[in-house]
Amino acid sequence: EVVYIADGGLLNKWNGTTLTTDIANTLAVKQVVVFNQRLWGCGNTTYPNSIFYSSLNNGDDLGYATTGGGQIIVRTFGDEQIIGLAPINTSLLIFHNRGISRLTGLGQDDINVAPAAVTADVGIIAGNTIVPVNNLAYFISERGLYRCNEVEVSPVGNPQTPDPILPIIRQLSSTDFSKIRMVLNRATKELWMTLPNYG
Repeated sequence: EVVYIADGGLLNKWNGTTLTTDIANTLAVKQVVVFNQRLWGCGNTTYPNSIFYSSLNNGDDLGYATTGGGQIIVRTFGDEQIIGLAPINTSLLIFHNRGISRLTGLGQDDINVAPAAVTADVGIIAGNTIVPVNNLAYFISERGLYRCNEVEVSPVGNPQTPDPILPIIRQLSSTDFSKIRMVLNRATKELWMTLPNYG
């Protein structure tokens, strides 16, 4: 039982007593998630259209093929950059600037390495806004707050209750997008987000 930390460099981990930084034989990634007993990562600047995986139950070899890790180039939408990941039900959702793909599989030998498209219409503007809740992933797109599962994507706002963050997003610059954060407050069952210059 450890916590892996992705900061854009080699992986770090905390086991409850010791912090290990820059683990050898890992790749520099900006985001990691656990899916089907493997650690998955994205956000490598050299391979922006790839996701990386570890061997079973060992995040210390993320992306390292010699010991069971590896790389999957995701070309569902051409060479579209990958911004974030979310494990939802039996799929690993892969968020692009424009579009969402999914990877399926249950273990060591049945990972489907040909990701399929969920949507080519809606993407994500900030990787730190993906919040998995039950069998849904909430995220912020250029159109506001959205939710998706393995097969469909829909806006949270509607004509009766419009999305309150959409007018704010339209006023932000692309450099502000990386500063947007969103988390789930389990006590109140609310999504909490912070937006640059707004709080």
